[in-house]
Amino acid sequence: MRRNLRGGLFTSLLFAFLLIALVLIGSSMTASAELEERESSQIDIRLDGPSFIGASLEADFQLRIKYVDHPERILNYSYKAELTGSNIAGASLTPNNGTSEDGLFFITITGPIRSNDDLTVKITAYANETEISRYRVKEIDIPIVKPVEISTILYNVGDQDATYVTVQLLVDGDLKDEKVYDVPAGGSVHVSFNWTFSSISNGEHILTLVADSDDGVVEFSEGNNVLEKTIYYSTSGNPIRGALSIVIMFVVIVLVLTVLQKSGPRPKKK
Repeated sequence: MRRNLRGGLFTSLLFAFLLIALVLIGSSMTASAELEERESSQIDIRLDGPSFIGASLEADFQLRIKYVDHPERILNYSYKAELTGSNIAGASLTPNNGTSEDGLFFITITGPIRSNDDLTVKITAYANETEISRYRVKEIDIPIVKPVEISTILYNVGDQDATYVTVQLLVDGDLKDEKVYDVPAGGSVHVSFNWTFSSISNGEHILTLVADSDDGVVEFSEGNNVLEKTIYYSTSGNPIRGALSIVIMFVVIVLVLTVLQKSGPRPKKK
């Protein structure tokens, strides 16, 4: 009986000792892991993409992270990102974290509802070795501008579907955007562009919409597939931030294109 009691007591003490040892080892490993994270100025962080974002519009960026001291030591790179600013309602950044071996990431940023403010992207980048995780924090400011909405209705009054109709937006002769649509016979589609800019000169500017079809069977009313609209604007407020405080006389421009479908069979593509 006494032997059983002694054996049970010894087993209990041994179990308690092992449990305490495991707790101490775990605490030591946690403390050690926290000490392995080191700040480093040798991490290069680049955010490549547009120099500004339109309010409530999306923009795609490439985030590049590189440890410039000894890149061969790095197993992988990772990051965490967040948006800050005076008013970031409606703004978002996705994905806000990630890991890759080459340090290249693709992120999408949506501008806040309000314009004329800067959006700050705070990036914490990590270069991870076997036992050390080096990190660096960088903040990047992106101006938010108010987009000009340019819309048009594209009609097809013919009896055949018009496919792959390309509509281009040009400002002062420079191509700004391009979209492709299918217009059903007897139907219409709504075309909308959001024109954003960080700087533009005072005075008169010409907006041009050009419509065309890849299949060569679409012609346009009055034999013209080009429509133009002249706008005027002036800067106001602080001249340093004049590019972000532009008053547009015509914020919404409505143009109508009439698409006529040629009769007869479609030409065969070679």
